Amino acid sequence: MTWGWLVWFPAAVLMALFAGQNTDLVVIRFLGWEWRTWQALVIVGAIAAGVLLTALSALPQRVRAYLRSSELQSQVRRLEEEKRRLAERAARAEEEARQLADRLKRAEEEVRRLSGQEAQPGPRGGTPVVEATKPPGGVPESGAR
Repeated sequence: MTWGWLVWFPAAVLMALFAGQNTDLVVIRFLGWEWRTWQALVIVGAIAAGVLLTALSALPQRVRAYLRSSELQSQVRRLEEEKRRLAERAARAEEEARQLADRLKRAEEEVRRLSGQEAQPGPRGGTPVVEATKPPGGVPESGAR
């Protein structure tokens, strides 16, 4: 059973009771026309016309709200897609940063290793000395003669 029946069924019962108690005939005149009908029908018809006019007057606002809701849902979908793309980009950037950090660490280790080899003592226990070679005449050669 739906919740709508809990409202509409009692309303229908009350309307039937109302109509049963207001069975007098009334005359309705409008623009030269004349009708004879039950008093209850006139009252219920006026209420129904009021409800219909109220619903119609709210229709433009509901249409605007629906269109705005659709626009906002579309914007949410676009923003979620952008968020997903940015998260993927961030993940790639983090991976690249890890790889670069690893490369930097290896490069620093290589520099320390190579620096450590140069600082090792020479074959006689001292630091290695690089000697300049002298030409056979005993005087270093210069670029101009």
